[in-house]
Amino acid sequence: HRPIITYTDVDGDTITISTRRELKEAFEQFVVGTPVSATDAATPIILRAQASFIKKWRGNGIGTNEEGNRPMKISKVVATEGIDTLDSDGVTNEPLGRGDDDVSTSCTSNLANLVSGSSTATCRDIVPKVQVFIMMGQSNMLGLGSFGPVNKEKTLQNAVIRQGKYPYLWNNTTEDWAVSNTVRNVFVMGSGDSNGTCQNNSWMAGNQCHQGKHIGPELGIGHYLETHYNSDPVMMLKSCIGNRALGWDLLPPGTPSFDWTESKTGKEYTYAGYGQSPERWPKDTTPQPGNWKAGIQYDGDTRRADEVLADLGTFYPGATEYEVAGFLWWQGDRDSRSPALSEVYESNLVAMIKALRVKYDAPDAPFVTASLGQSTLDPSCEGNCGRLILQAMLNVADATKYPEFAGNVAMVDAHDYALPGEASGNHYGGNADTYMQVGAAMGEKMVELLKK
Repeated sequence: HRPIITYTDVDGDTITISTRRELKEAFEQFVVGTPVSATDAATPIILRAQASFIKKWRGNGIGTNEEGNRPMKISKVVATEGIDTLDSDGVTNEPLGRGDDDVSTSCTSNLANLVSGSSTATCRDIVPKVQVFIMMGQSNMLGLGSFGPVNKEKTLQNAVIRQGKYPYLWNNTTEDWAVSNTVRNVFVMGSGDSNGTCQNNSWMAGNQCHQGKHIGPELGIGHYLETHYNSDPVMMLKSCIGNRALGWDLLPPGTPSFDWTESKTGKEYTYAGYGQSPERWPKDTTPQPGNWKAGIQYDGDTRRADEVLADLGTFYPGATEYEVAGFLWWQGDRDSRSPALSEVYESNLVAMIKALRVKYDAPDAPFVTASLGQSTLDPSCEGNCGRLILQAMLNVADATKYPEFAGNVAMVDAHDYALPGEASGNHYGGNADTYMQVGAAMGEKMVELLKK
């Protein structure tokens, strides 16, 4: 194991150690230039350090049975007592990063032996937390891109096998679909707050399709996440169903009701806040509740996601811990068909971002949204063309309008990837390329935010 260590010295300078000479110089600085002996005394030194290792490993790792080099790293090590007191060899064998709960490798170093070259750091694997990305929306997030047949244009099989697109989905050695060793593709679906069903639970692969015939944006998203996280475990957790409005079915907790006047008739209505029913009623009258209520799909989608996370090992074999690392949202068609819901889409989207971050204890988790493919800012883009939905998403991703979202919210303009005649309402004609490209754009944006 060759350690690469960075630390902040007593003068506040950042020092990087990657050779024995640099390590020796740093060690001499630690003991103020005094030769090391069993009788020497030294003041405990507090360091901020990060160490990386390339570790030889064999099998039994999550998602693979092959032998190879696995990069291991310690992250988020803050002001820990990396060196305590001297022993007969120069220092105690204290773990680098002791006291930090968020490490992917625990390493113990004898610095004196490292300096002399007589030994190297020893590392003990700790299974890293699964990085979970929650995906929500309606039918296009669910996925209606065509998988096959191979001889039909605009299908995924045709794009990959005949046209050579998306090479990361194909294994040239086996002449079959590539299967990820690290990214899990999980999809649960249910109406309202019902129990729902598991639609997919597998390692990410191009032929893992909804109902055996459809794909969503997850393959493009997953490619970018797999590349970014390298060998670390990732789960794409999709929980959604079609024909749901953010302003009604998916309304997040705490969202209040609002009044709205119909322009053509002048009639005034009150639209339901979270937990209320029906969707709307004449203003200043008593609502007559129905079987459906505002936010019931939000409740169901998040509960079904929670059930997956509560049974983590079933959905990510071998895993015991997770953290929600990000959210992806592709939705808006149902709201675009309501002038009232279109007008409040921006405030509802802000509420959704905040509600999910609170629920999953992920205050800084990146949030990426994608617009409707037919939408533009042209004034003629009215109704379900979705101009107001697009403008709302652009505003929410604008740090000058929402400073608290700077560097952690981004949007993808799906209009850049939809062909003429393709729209959210017709599910982009089932064009697999549209779903792949929107997904890839969302994944790329997510990785950009993660790096920030």
